[in-house]
Amino acid sequence: MKQKLIVIAGPTASGKSSLAVLLAERIGGEIISADSMQVYRFMDIGSAKIREEEKHGIRHYLIDCLDPEEEFNIVRFQELAGQAMTEIYERGKIPIIAGGTGFYIQSVLYQVDFGERTEDTDLSFRNSLSRLAEEKGPRFLHEMLREVDPASAEAIHENNVKRVIRALEYHRETGRRISDHNREQRERESPYELYYYVLNMPRPILYERIDRRVDQMLKDGLIDEVKGLMERGLTDRNLSMQGLGYKEFYRYLTGSLTLSEATEIVKRDTRHFAKRQLTWFKREKDARWLSLERFDYDPEKTVDYMLKDMEKPKVSLREGTYGDAEEIYGIMKQVFDELENKELYCLDDLESVQGYLSGDGYAVVACDEESGRIAASLICQYPGRDPSNLGNDIGLSEEECDRVLHMESAVVLPAYRGQHLEKRLLEYAEERADRSRTGYLMATVSPHNPAS
Repeated sequence: MKQKLIVIAGPTASGKSSLAVLLAERIGGEIISADSMQVYRFMDIGSAKIREEEKHGIRHYLIDCLDPEEEFNIVRFQELAGQAMTEIYERGKIPIIAGGTGFYIQSVLYQVDFGERTEDTDLSFRNSLSRLAEEKGPRFLHEMLREVDPASAEAIHENNVKRVIRALEYHRETGRRISDHNREQRERESPYELYYYVLNMPRPILYERIDRRVDQMLKDGLIDEVKGLMERGLTDRNLSMQGLGYKEFYRYLTGSLTLSEATEIVKRDTRHFAKRQLTWFKREKDARWLSLERFDYDPEKTVDYMLKDMEKPKVSLREGTYGDAEEIYGIMKQVFDELENKELYCLDDLESVQGYLSGDGYAVVACDEESGRIAASLICQYPGRDPSNLGNDIGLSEEECDRVLHMESAVVLPAYRGQHLEKRLLEYAEERADRSRTGYLMATVSPHNPAS
């Protein structure tokens, strides 16, 4: 029997920590922080670390584990999180992973193998890379990585010399990019009974929250916190000092930015960071999106829904959203009620939609937010249909269809497994969608079985 694992993820300032505590109180859980900064001691304000009184007696892991001079990376996180989970399960509790570092979360959920090798490593090559970093600087080494593995260069900060060296070593030893290896690992199925929730809200509200949080951090003493780190001998070359808020106010304290400039940069870059977080989570195949607006931003209502959701049969979407069979039925019924196309199947009850979803067919439900139009079509009778006609099939113009394909309001529910139409639709979406947003949605449907 699979062990239950719950994840509460989402962008910065979305309320993950407080929601995780409330859920832990309700289910007998303990919390593992998935945050690359909260692991450090003496870095409390800038990392928005949960205060002791806010924990409500719930045990937390991976907070205040390391000094800021120490290195922390995904392999170490995976190891420490695994140890914490073993301890939690042994006490009969349920682990709740809470945080916004998507790659860290992914490493635990799917037990990603990062190709860390301890044998047969060419130490002379490793040493030569270390010397290059010392003589010519980390950026030179990082550019070497960019030439052979651009994806890894994007993912690894240039100051994380150890990971840059490891990626170069892996390429030399295997002839493959370590980013390709990591992508293959991420496609693995989770061994857990997984409930992966991603918190979301309208962007203007999220960005307002971020700006207020930065202002509050300054009132709480963030600049003094950075001063204290500098007195320990830390500089912007330390990995821990690359965190948002720390590097900018370090530059203020060293005279290269005014206080106003540093503050605005922190707000701007945090908003950009939140957008990247959302883009990451949209790629997660098991993620279930929770719009906090739907629950009036009330943590109690949100947790009530999560507990109810864990008891229901599920329809799990591979990209971008998640819903149970009853919710999917509600969406489809609304669409069918609004359309007069007699060729559409009318699903009048939950049993019908469950039967349809486990049968042979595709349902496309799409809403174009700009025009407000909503339309749907079943593509069950023509599995070889050219997906370039998708706009006509769902009753939207080509321009509207283009927008729908990269928006999270578009829902594509394939129930016919193994048909080449799924592949063709996915290829079409990849060609047409805005590459900065992942919004075409494909599904693996199993409405009669609990999610795992």
